[in-house]
Amino acid sequence: MSEFVHLHAHSTYSFLDGLAPVRELVAKAKSVGQRGIALTDHGNLFGAPQFFQACADEDMKGVIGMEAYEAVPFAWDTDEYIHLYKQYDEPRYHHLTLWAMDFEGWKNLCQLHSISYTKQYKPRNQPLIDRQTLERHSEGLMVGLGCIASKTNKQLMNNDPDQAYEVAKWYKEVFGDRAYMEVMANTADQQALLRGQRQVAQKLGIPVIATNDVHYVDQADGVENGCHHTLVQARRFKSKNVEKSKDQSDSGFGSWYGSDGFYVKSRDEMLQTGGLLEEEIDRTAEVLDRVTFDPSEISEPNPPQAVVPEPGEDPLFDVWLESAT
Repeated sequence: MSEFVHLHAHSTYSFLDGLAPVRELVAKAKSVGQRGIALTDHGNLFGAPQFFQACADEDMKGVIGMEAYEAVPFAWDTDEYIHLYKQYDEPRYHHLTLWAMDFEGWKNLCQLHSISYTKQYKPRNQPLIDRQTLERHSEGLMVGLGCIASKTNKQLMNNDPDQAYEVAKWYKEVFGDRAYMEVMANTADQQALLRGQRQVAQKLGIPVIATNDVHYVDQADGVENGCHHTLVQARRFKSKNVEKSKDQSDSGFGSWYGSDGFYVKSRDEMLQTGGLLEEEIDRTAEVLDRVTFDPSEISEPNPPQAVVPEPGEDPLFDVWLESAT
């Protein structure tokens, strides 16, 4: 099948990192000949309602996902997470791509979203999930082994393919045939990882898919000193204390991404991206076809029902009502 689908895309709900309005993102994907697209915002599902509506309006198949923040190893002490990494130059989390394959996957994705914002292991309020939680809520989810900031790719960047294999092996054991190796090639660093990524994937029997890590709609948005560069610069200066910015484990704060290629590409443009294989590009359509989740399955929320006691039914309520009137 000669087809490409963007499975890794960020909208404006990827705060201070994504520059693509949801509706424009979906419309652009359709205009370049795609029949579906995934939304994988950083650490949240806030764009889901608008995304589902935009896909319905454009007659596009929408895949809802999330680029999750996977916490580094930590110690558990009663009700408090204890950080093991205190240095500013150590990452406190790694990136991981998740997609809801079916309704069970949607429910688990929502669980992971909620848990990541309510647990205490949040350096500077970063929504994080740990491996125990991810494994507990893995049903119905497909996983992409992530961008250059993923745990697997960090090991490859450290020239440790054996450790990269061990890291990727865990996802294979938990997700089975729902695990995919993501490859990207917009920058020299991404291209340098391709050989190692493919070797790890082949050794584990994990399919390889080409994703583009979309952060803006059009190529012109991503040029150096352009609008997306200006957006990410804002992250660096959101605090007067530069050390606080470093504490967020993102050495790229304020820097340019090093390429203007993180836009909604057509299949032909993906083929022209150096290093990507045609079968890796076309396999994205297979992932799209595995998704059976229909947003219409989501029921309307049930508001809580307030039950007001009749006089005499609840003496304490009667006392309170008398004092309040």
